Amino acid sequence: MYGPDANIHHRRSHPPLSIKVGGTSNVSRHPSWQPRCSIYLLCLSIAVVLIPATLIFVRSKNPAHQVEPVKLKSPRTTLGNHTHSSIPDMHIIIIADASSQEKYLNNLRSQECYAKLQGYKVTISAVSDNCIEDVDGFFFQKHCTVLEIMNSSPQTTWFMVLDADNAVINPNHRIEEYIDDSSKDLILYLRFHNNEVMAGGYIIKNSEWSKSYLREWMQLHPGRRDIHKYSGMNEDNGALHWLLLHRLASTSTPGWKDCVQVGEHGIVGYEAFVSCFHKVLAKTDCKDNDWEHVKIIPHGKAWSVDG
Repeated sequence: MYGPDANIHHRRSHPPLSIKVGGTSNVSRHPSWQPRCSIYLLCLSIAVVLIPATLIFVRSKNPAHQVEPVKLKSPRTTLGNHTHSSIPDMHIIIIADASSQEKYLNNLRSQECYAKLQGYKVTISAVSDNCIEDVDGFFFQKHCTVLEIMNSSPQTTWFMVLDADNAVINPNHRIEEYIDDSSKDLILYLRFHNNEVMAGGYIIKNSEWSKSYLREWMQLHPGRRDIHKYSGMNEDNGALHWLLLHRLASTSTPGWKDCVQVGEHGIVGYEAFVSCFHKVLAKTDCKDNDWEHVKIIPHGKAWSVDG
């Protein structure tokens, strides 16, 4: 997308893993995992035939139905058997407060069922107390909590971070399909509706580079304006573009200084910042700086889509 050797990878078209719909239905609560997951996955296997996409998840902030208010324990962890995983130490992380865990209960169930089917570990947790104390804003606290989980899981190589409103629509896909270059540390994707790089969902390797990236990202929260100049537009999603602008391009990249000023002052608006961000990255040909660590998947080729 940005050049002949771009790290914005194109993939063949096939059904996706999930959709970020948040739209849930009231299903009966089963006393054990097996019957609930079996029924759920049977329905999905029928539905997937009708979905000509490449996703695992679908995502939306407007759930079609309310779910009964049932609290999930926080943190909640389920460990699979890893029986047929080429990357057996895959860990799915969903950070959500109590209200979101109730609102998207069935979506979270689908993620747990998917993890059980594929032999992945999954953690559903509120933000950590340490992150609440040190970082301002839920979304920045989320990435702080992800970093804490990574630090406490040295035996795990890969993590997929998701929002609570992701629902699984195609459990036949495995997360490994999106890690076709294991030399990368971070895998992101472009959103459909506004061309942003998605902040709410990413695949990240348990490496020193990744930990440095997360620390720098979470330090862009509003409470640390003493150490950064980002204007704060669109919270962590805007901060992600600011961070990538500094890590994937440099002062010598055409347009970089002007785009930094747009992000710093925020006068012309967020859409202008995202637009100049893409123009600057296009000038890098996805080479040098931190491109060796980062892959960005184009629209419709990643594991999730905003529904």
